[in-house]
Amino acid sequence: MNDAVTVRGVTSWRDRRRFQRLPWTIYAGDPNWVPPILAQERLLLGWGRHPFFDNAEMVTLLAERRGKVVGRVAVFVNYVHNQKYDEKRGFFGFFECIDDLAVAHGLFDAGRAWLLQRGMTAWRGPVNPSLNYTCGLLVDGFGQPPVFLMTYNPPYYAALIEDCGFGKAQDLYAYEMDVAILAKLVERYKPAVMSALEGGGLSVRRLDPSRFDEEIRTYLELYNSALEGTWGFIPLQEGEVKHIAAELRHVIAPEFVAFAMVGGKTVGAVLALLDYNQIIRKLNGRLFPFGLFRLMWGKKRINVARALTVTMLPAFQQSGFAIVLLDRLVEAAKPWGLTGWELSWVLESNTNSRGTLGRAGTKLAKTYRIYDRGLGGPSGSFSERASRYHCAVSRSRSASGAAGDQPSCRRAFADEHVHEPASSSEILSLLTHPGCRRIRETTSPQKPATRINPPGKRTIRGCLFSSARAIAMPSSTCERSSAPAK
Repeated sequence: MNDAVTVRGVTSWRDRRRFQRLPWTIYAGDPNWVPPILAQERLLLGWGRHPFFDNAEMVTLLAERRGKVVGRVAVFVNYVHNQKYDEKRGFFGFFECIDDLAVAHGLFDAGRAWLLQRGMTAWRGPVNPSLNYTCGLLVDGFGQPPVFLMTYNPPYYAALIEDCGFGKAQDLYAYEMDVAILAKLVERYKPAVMSALEGGGLSVRRLDPSRFDEEIRTYLELYNSALEGTWGFIPLQEGEVKHIAAELRHVIAPEFVAFAMVGGKTVGAVLALLDYNQIIRKLNGRLFPFGLFRLMWGKKRINVARALTVTMLPAFQQSGFAIVLLDRLVEAAKPWGLTGWELSWVLESNTNSRGTLGRAGTKLAKTYRIYDRGLGGPSGSFSERASRYHCAVSRSRSASGAAGDQPSCRRAFADEHVHEPASSSEILSLLTHPGCRRIRETTSPQKPATRINPPGKRTIRGCLFSSARAIAMPSSTCERSSAPAK
């Protein structure tokens, strides 16, 4: 029986369907998982017309074993990011994988090779496909479903990604707050803030539905200006502003958007979104033909909202205007009968906001992580890594017996050995360990365990949503000799 893991580019409609449907296998029986809206995901994967790809390049990869899809990942280059930060950085996202280290290594090895072909020197993720969209790997807070536009994944994903050489770059935090607590907080500080601001020309107004496109554009331009200088931030491009404005039309309740004005100039805004995931989780990934109606009819039953941003221009960030804007959210929540808020996400490095939220009585509910890695070999010498595997195998042997541990150790050695040649004495050191006596011949320095074929022609016919655009999809293949997961 052939247990090799094959990683290849998505090149057909059938591949795309299998790529998108893998999560239904990974999360089978998980009550907290919310299926993605498949049509929206196709756009973000570059299989339809999306303005993000005006300045980006992406490949989508499938991992298969015995003809069955066992993993997936998208790897891409965001040229706006690299120009802004003067980097040669790639990114990964849309990662899903069974609990098998060999599969994860196969996916990331193939993605690494694709990025190296494009001159990249480091990569970051998961971002789907940037910090302006869904991002981060859930590492704490698995006991409840994600709110709208937040991610969810099995707990073992962190171990897979970290074992593939990635390290923490930044954490993102999600806070919970009861509606009554937020109301009391605003009631406590609003009089003092209003007194201090008296005579300053401050006014607050709600979004005007009759000027919806213009209002959302104003908000997104403020978003770009206010977040300049924030870690990892990439300003939304003109095409993205238009695209997101059109999408928000269907999900924004106007009363959950407010603008702070000084002298007729917009200096701040607050935006909250109802937790549509409470309905989306029942749609099985499809808005049509009836999902959109269920979404609209069911939103009055939603009892939680996500406070997405309280955005202020830098000159006004210490002004106290945020309290005035939050007061509008408190008022907006009353007719909807909301019971709670999630304030997400907040960067780990944003100590001011985190301190304020902590003092306000919020609860840290979830932690998400962004990972970084260079595109060179894994850190540490070969001997150090071999020793690490010896310890892991020894612990496993004591718990489950020697025979069952051999494939796991063999996979680990093969995956690491792909990246760094070893001397004969180093190989002998590992081979003499009792748990790794029969290493496959494909792990020798002359025959590496992974082979990346040169990409073929990279053009695929356009997808359902835009026949006018050709999508570049290289078809690289990675074959790995490994034992199946135990």
